[in-house]
Amino acid sequence: MRLADCLSRRSDLAAVYYPGLPTHPGHDAARRQMRAFGTIVSFDVGTRARAETFLRSLTIVREATSFGGVHSMAERRARWGGDAISDGFIRFSVGCETTEDILTDVTQALDRAR
Repeated sequence: MRLADCLSRRSDLAAVYYPGLPTHPGHDAARRQMRAFGTIVSFDVGTRARAETFLRSLTIVREATSFGGVHSMAERRARWGGDAISDGFIRFSVGCETTEDILTDVTQALDRAR
């Protein structure tokens, strides 16, 4: 199971943004422009407090503002200002860890942030 699919099944998230999902408004454009969908997924946990708890609770995912490494990374985008997004908006870059390890880490961190 992909991270985007796992997140989309959670009722405690305000939104999940991933153009690889067929219901996403950018899906058709992404399908035309890419051979495979990228590894960036964004989601909204609703509040700044939940976002900060989520980030602190991650054990293998690194908190970072610049993506592109081999490790999974996440950030609370509103921390930096300038974007019209909610305080609970998380941007996540999937790294080379096993899918199971990433899903386990994200799930436990989201559960702690409830």
